[in-house]
Amino acid sequence: MNVTPPEEAPKGALLLMLVFFLMLVGFWFVLYAELWTRR
Repeated sequence: MNVTPPEEAPKGALLLMLVFFLMLVGFWFVLYAELWTRR
């Protein structure tokens, strides 16, 4: 099986992972802020 090294990963997949990670962090931040202000 030919495994490509991380530095040869396509930029599109890397950008998609970064956007997904930022969306996840933003979602948890909004959820935490909602719970914090509700108290």
